[in-house]
Amino acid sequence: MKRLLMLSLFSLVLPVWSQTEQGKETSVVPREFDTYWMVFLNKGKNRERPKEEADKLQIAHLTHLKRQIDEGKMLVAGPFEVDAAYKHRGILLYPGDTPLETVQQLAGNDPAVLAGSLEVEIIKWWTPKGSVKFQKAGY
Repeated sequence: MKRLLMLSLFSLVLPVWSQTEQGKETSVVPREFDTYWMVFLNKGKNRERPKEEADKLQIAHLTHLKRQIDEGKMLVAGPFEVDAAYKHRGILLYPGDTPLETVQQLAGNDPAVLAGSLEVEIIKWWTPKGSVKFQKAGY
């Protein structure tokens, strides 16, 4: 039964994978991809602290991110515009050819992560080759 269901779904999806354009078969699925590590910065369990301490931690967090961008280790970073209850606070993007262990270390050494204010969630992102370009961030 499972196999029959999969074959049925495949027959529905197959026409989307290729199209005929002036008698030529062309694929709508990219043949080459670029990869990136998306690091979601999520709310940590230890967010409550005095304002002065929170301000110092935020400066240390931003300094850590800027250093990684300046050194070419990270491509881009930025916060999400969300309300206080939302889990995801921001995102970091690293080149996909960076070893996962290195990404874990770079993101995990963020002072806000070490303090428990933020937690990291890492996902590999695939995008059609050449579809995303990054410029040096202007701080």
